[in-house]
Amino acid sequence: MLSFRRVIAYLLFIATLSGLAAVVRLNLAGRWDLPAGADGRPARQAIQAAEAMGAAEYLPTFRDACLKHVEDAVAGVNHELATFWPLRDFRATGRTLAQAHGEALMLYRSARERSLADRLAAAELLAYIGQELDAAGGLLRHTSGESRVRRNAAAARIRRDDALAQLERGRHAEALKSAQESLGFLRSAYRDSREILSRFNDPANLDRWRDWIDTALRESRRRHSTLVVVVKEQHRLDLYRAGKLERSMPVDLGANALRQKMHQGDRATPEGVYRVIQKKNFGASIFGQALLIDYPNAADRRRYQQARATGAIPRGAGIGNLIEIHGKGGRGSDWTDGCVAPSDEDMQWLFRHTAVGTPVVIVGSDGTAGPIRASLKDSAHVRTP
Repeated sequence: MLSFRRVIAYLLFIATLSGLAAVVRLNLAGRWDLPAGADGRPARQAIQAAEAMGAAEYLPTFRDACLKHVEDAVAGVNHELATFWPLRDFRATGRTLAQAHGEALMLYRSARERSLADRLAAAELLAYIGQELDAAGGLLRHTSGESRVRRNAAAARIRRDDALAQLERGRHAEALKSAQESLGFLRSAYRDSREILSRFNDPANLDRWRDWIDTALRESRRRHSTLVVVVKEQHRLDLYRAGKLERSMPVDLGANALRQKMHQGDRATPEGVYRVIQKKNFGASIFGQALLIDYPNAADRRRYQQARATGAIPRGAGIGNLIEIHGKGGRGSDWTDGCVAPSDEDMQWLFRHTAVGTPVVIVGSDGTAGPIRASLKDSAHVRTP
């Protein structure tokens, strides 16, 4: 028969085993199991990978929420670690940590999808910009002297180069943004160029210019006289005798030659029907030989008064004068203050074959195929904002 002490010892042993079994059951249930990635490193790595894909630009609110959820989950783990070990319970914090990790992975996948989409969009847009630059190149070259066009065209190329560099570095969101800005600047430059050059394709202007030439040619045939015609679009001076073309020569024009002359200092070459009022030989002009024409004529004065009345010209600007056909040209660029400049050799020939009173017709276009009108046609498909 068992003694009382042995019974008590046996009961204590059974109780200890039961307690240990209960502890084991509790531990098996996950109360004491430290969650995987308890320091938050896997979730943080997923967020860093998402940021490399541009998550901060694409999904800033979601990115911030993911970071907060990871910090909260890690804080929960640390709280349990600070708790007396038999009372620890990592189950809730483990679920929170797993959820934060899942959200970080979702952030990465979403950012990656957006980044890949932007890479494709940026590449396609840059290819399109290259095509548009080629198509609009003629227009932009013709208007390169216009400051606003020049600035926008330069900005378009700078943004395009930046987009290419960003694309190379894998910064696809920035690449797409720069490409979109490039296209915006390009379209602004194109729009301004077409606005400036459209006058060379305007039927009313073409009819008026052609009428000036035809009328002057009829007079030249009738009187067997000399006629000078300057076609600004072609940068060409033609000399007719008795209505027949005798010689053509290239000329340089005013630095703002695409426009009609409106006032003094605008550096535009005037358009109209004029005549030579003075021949200046060597020593009388800083440009060698020169033919002074009668700008401003009556039509120029009317246009000037109308522009001044509407505030279209700077306050205090006069109408201008001293428009000549003079030497020192042949540079292949427009540089004068509004004059027409053949080479010295051509000027000497022209000086010999003209006289005071010789008619001089200056037109924007003669209606034949020209570089400006060809560029307008070639770039007609380019879209403006």
